[in-house]
Amino acid sequence: MSPFGGKDIFEMSEFYRKNDPTRLVHYEGVFHDRSYNATSDMESQMYPSVEAIKEFLAKDDSKPFISASIHMQWEIPVVPCTNTRI
Repeated sequence: MSPFGGKDIFEMSEFYRKNDPTRLVHYEGVFHDRSYNATSDMESQMYPSVEAIKEFLAKDDSKPFISASIHMQWEIPVVPCTNTRI
């Protein structure tokens, strides 16, 4: 059994989508265990190289990709915010 993801977290993501469909659900644990890949509406990995991001997106670009390192490596400014509605 993986310490990441699982049925409970997936069901919580479905609960959030049902109760507020305007918000994306983010769970980085799907990177480690793809059993419930639909848990997260975006792909997230901590500090991948630019090459690793390009390789991943070449295989799967079905979700937006976010990373703490993107703004540092590509000099893209990041403004922290909470409760942002999309």
